[in-house]
This record gives sequence, C-alpha cells and structure tokens, in this order.
Amino acid sequence: ASFIQEHYRAEVPLFNEVAHGRREAILDTWEAVPDYAENSTDRDAHIHQVLEHICSSAAPLLANIPAFIK
Repeated sequence: ASFIQEHYRAEVPLFNEVAHGRREAILDTWEAVPDYAENSTDRDAHIHQVLEHICSSAAPLLANIPAFIK
C-alpha cells in the first residue's frame, strides 16, 4: 500500500482491512522470516500460515468488497 501511495498518490485498502476491518498488512516471507533462504522450517511455516489466513478469510473478503468499490 505504501508503494502505491508513494508512486500513485492513491489510498488502497489492505486485504485484512477489507476482510476483517483491520488495517494490518500480511507480511511477505522475507519480512516475517529475514533468514528465509537458510531457514526453510520457519519460511514454510509462514507461507502455510499466510495461505491458511487467506483461505479462511475468503468469505468475509467477498462479503465486504462491495463497501470498498467506488
């Protein structure tokens, strides 16, 4: 979101904001596990957690999207 704001001066909602009402980013693997290249256990756990979160958030995301469409 900060990249879009900085380069395009547009405010965009985050996934968690739409799905759960929280302006909270989902961290990329390199942000959550800085040593991801060497730490496959934590890297894979983070990826699994993100996938689980996205899948379990699909219903509220789809239900809330209309409120964010202009």
